[in-house]
Amino acid sequence: MSGEASLRRIKREVNCLKRNCTVPVLLLLLAGAVAATSHPDYVPDSGYYYISKSYAYSDFVWNEQGFNEWYPEAYEHEFRVENTGFAKYAGYWSSNLPQKYLDLEDDAQNSANTWDEFVVGSDDAEATVPGQEYWMYIDLSDQDSSVVSSRTILEAELKWDLPGTGANWPVDYYPIRDFTAPSSGTWNFASSSSTSGDRLMVMLRPESGDEVERYISQRKKVLRKLAEEMPEGIMHAVVSLDSFASTGDVDSLFRDYRVEVKAVWFEARGYGFGGGFDIQGSVTESLDRKIGDLKADMTRTEEALDKAKRDESAALLRVLRRQEMMILALSEGAAEIYGVEVEGRLRELQKLQENTRIALVDVKYYPDAPRGAKIVQRPILPGR
Repeated sequence: MSGEASLRRIKREVNCLKRNCTVPVLLLLLAGAVAATSHPDYVPDSGYYYISKSYAYSDFVWNEQGFNEWYPEAYEHEFRVENTGFAKYAGYWSSNLPQKYLDLEDDAQNSANTWDEFVVGSDDAEATVPGQEYWMYIDLSDQDSSVVSSRTILEAELKWDLPGTGANWPVDYYPIRDFTAPSSGTWNFASSSSTSGDRLMVMLRPESGDEVERYISQRKKVLRKLAEEMPEGIMHAVVSLDSFASTGDVDSLFRDYRVEVKAVWFEARGYGFGGGFDIQGSVTESLDRKIGDLKADMTRTEEALDKAKRDESAALLRVLRRQEMMILALSEGAAEIYGVEVEGRLRELQKLQENTRIALVDVKYYPDAPRGAKIVQRPILPGR
């Protein structure tokens, strides 16, 4: 069986599991703690949702980082509509999730498809920022006028991101709300009730003060030891800068090192949001592409707004205003970079660590962590 066929089979089995079918034991093991009594970390802590025959919309927030870097993770925010005649995709969607993508199961003529699924996902779930509001919007239209309502589930789904395959492997899912569409509502889970299912929680990232200094000191020793033992070994690393920097500053800083810059984290503190983006070429060029992508999205939002019915206009205007704000902030240079993901030989990473402008070069190497532990490897904000 080809890899693509295997992934399709897995997705069918996961959908079967959601509908209380019998599935292989292997999938149950992969799915982890499906029937958790309180919400897993990857589920947004609070949010709002709305779905009708005209559009599906949700905004949501994680109070704390819900994803790890023990393995690459993807996240999907999904409206699952039981009656496939309720609505169909109308050609427009939008989101500010990092590395966003659209994933649809929308074919009422397909007898094997017993639910419609309107999904926006993130291929880089680790780049989500706690406290930042994310949104997803999918334009819909009437599929069958005789179908006036449908049972619908708003669902959060955790996946393994399989680089280079164009597909993600289902790991776990959680039904946030089960309701009859058209409908709207909110949710707000107490952070103290969070659980990570079968994954262990390991406190490897400090909060503040002396703990931060001890953490930095310990992680520097790990890199130094690895660089001495296998200098030619290639590893990923997360670089924490000692102060916020512009894209030009970051390009200049890394020009003298033989490492490949993969991604950056930034905060637009004056605008109240943060995030990250992938790097192809220079950081400055990548930011320009990010702005260009946002402008293209905004144009599509304006086109959708011109055609929108009255009940859609408010949500689309909300999306449009956010896109305008993000474009303005990034165009003004308000994106202050504090973290950089790189890949390189250990000896070169150690050279980088010795630069006085670097607070920490944190390699992805945790030999003492229990299998399945939640490892949060993110850059340390300046001043923490």
